[in-house]
Amino acid sequence: MTRYLKQLIKGVLGKCNRRLVYVPQGTLSGIHLFEDLKLVIVKERPVCLDVGAHVGQTIDLLQRSFNKPTIYAFEPSSTMFQILQSKEFVSQVFLYNLALGKVTCKREFTNYKISTLSSLLPLDIHEENRFRNVEMVNKELVEIDTVDNFLKQNCINYVDLLKIDTQGYDLEVLLGAEEALQRGVVQNVIVELNFVRMYKDQSSVKDITDLLTSYNMSLVDYYEKERQDNAIAWCTALFSRK
Repeated sequence: MTRYLKQLIKGVLGKCNRRLVYVPQGTLSGIHLFEDLKLVIVKERPVCLDVGAHVGQTIDLLQRSFNKPTIYAFEPSSTMFQILQSKEFVSQVFLYNLALGKVTCKREFTNYKISTLSSLLPLDIHEENRFRNVEMVNKELVEIDTVDNFLKQNCINYVDLLKIDTQGYDLEVLLGAEEALQRGVVQNVIVELNFVRMYKDQSSVKDITDLLTSYNMSLVDYYEKERQDNAIAWCTALFSRK
């Protein structure tokens, strides 16, 4: 009977272009990012830095995944930051209207009609970039700090998660966190990887991976993969300290 039910379920899923995969409880699956994150972060009250918070999607996921996380969220876009400020969060969430990068400075930030594309870097007009014709809304001058400066100023000595989604600027954020990475302050990193040309002078997958592995961080898996012409265009990667 059990075998029959399994075959029946597989048949139904197959007709919907789906399949059933068995994952033992407590095992990293490489399928659901935040399910795996709960396995590598065993604390109920982790300290998290959300760099590129947008309108709080990661904040919401962290609050659903952990009991009482402390979240420091950074969003340079003034429009998106206003939306963030209007939300009510159930745990300790501290919001900062600034960007993080390699050095402390001011830099022009471009807001696009598709707000998730807004960046410190301009969109690449190369033909492989499907977003090359997205309309620009405006530009604004934003403050840039570094992870290392922020941690020192706020006396933070341990970071369970550094999440970075800065639309091509991710390596710059990591370069501004090298002291924390070297000292072992940062335990886990979620970072966006672009395999196709989306932004001018964007971070390369190799440079990001090389930097993190040089500080004893290992790749757990790739998640949220988007494909273009049968190849990965971009994805989210989870790195964890060995």
